Amino acid sequence: MKKIQMFHRVAGLATLYPPVMGNKYTPKWLETVREEYNKKWTDEQKANITNVIKCPGIFELFSKGFYVPLPYEVDFLLEDGKETLHRMPIFDSASNTFDEAHASNLTGQPNGGQQAGSMQIRVLGAFDNLPDLKHMPTRGDTYSELVNLKTGWTIVSDVPLLFAPLPYPDKYEWETGMGILDTRVNSEVNAQIMFCNKPEDGKKEYHINAGEFLLFIVPLTHEEWSLESRELTEKDKMWLNLEQTIKRGWWNARKRTQQFFSWSECPFDLKKRKFKAFDKFWSK
Repeated sequence: MKKIQMFHRVAGLATLYPPVMGNKYTPKWLETVREEYNKKWTDEQKANITNVIKCPGIFELFSKGFYVPLPYEVDFLLEDGKETLHRMPIFDSASNTFDEAHASNLTGQPNGGQQAGSMQIRVLGAFDNLPDLKHMPTRGDTYSELVNLKTGWTIVSDVPLLFAPLPYPDKYEWETGMGILDTRVNSEVNAQIMFCNKPEDGKKEYHINAGEFLLFIVPLTHEEWSLESRELTEKDKMWLNLEQTIKRGWWNARKRTQQFFSWSECPFDLKKRKFKAFDKFWSK
């Protein structure tokens, strides 16, 4: 059986807001449809009507993956032509805690002299200003801003993982981009968020609750798999330190000319050594 492991740096969050298997959660609109289906129609009528409850593909999709919640609260204020502002608790890497008292706010000024850093959130900017994304089509009611949000979750998997937007959600206020993650390359769970339902005046505030689902992940395998969510262990800390050492070494080798770690620009030998270290470390 293939194994998928998740843990969070902040104590208690893996217990408070654990990932949820797709077959253990049903969107509210589908619950309403099922209730109406069971109450309104007789068994004879059910056999002759078309209803989404009878669609196997939707529920098969739910059963193939799991939901990942955002373990803290965050707000965004978007306005056409202006900088995207955010309000979120500050992550303290020294104590592995979220500091609500010094959270960034929606005025553009940090409370208590602090602001969420680039290791927690990156406002990538408007598509038109990003040379690699300006040609990518978006929905007509979508803001052009793209935000990279760090969840704080770490994931270790025996198989590649498909990161997908929430399937058939109850609302379309925002959605995440799609991609495939090989956790030997990177074990961080990050979301690329695009904001929808832009009003005519171009200004809107968005709120994501702590515990609200952010991503849907599908393990890419035909074999059975299990999901383990746990509090941070000493072994987990060792792996996080190893990953940070690799990134720091890469950064120093480039004489700190580039702020963010880029796997595609890593030397082949470094990639090979990291894959070997991953397999050896997590096979124990």
